[in-house]
Amino acid sequence: MGYRFSFLWSVLSFTTIHYREPQIVGVSMNVVLNTDETNVVLALVTSQILDHLDMSSEGKELIRSWRRDHNIGSSSLNDFAVDLNEAVGNFIDDNTRRMIRQRGKIKTLER
Repeated sequence: MGYRFSFLWSVLSFTTIHYREPQIVGVSMNVVLNTDETNVVLALVTSQILDHLDMSSEGKELIRSWRRDHNIGSSSLNDFAVDLNEAVGNFIDDNTRRMIRQRGKIKTLER
């Protein structure tokens, strides 16, 4: 009986020492705004600028004109959505820590 217990104990202690629970290393997130979401962002930002900044009437009219040029369905809104998605993606990439697994080790790279 003592032999079985010591063997069982050695097996259990081995598994508890060397067993590692799976860990979530990193969660990747992909942010892509479609043209409708880009339009909402533009509406929010331009309204905040027009409502809360002291600007000349000419400056406000330039912002309103630029905003009208980027209405839903326009090619300029599509182009702006592509540029905005690229800028947001670059910002996220620049401010995100990278987790890389190499030969059983996990390395963290910071940018």
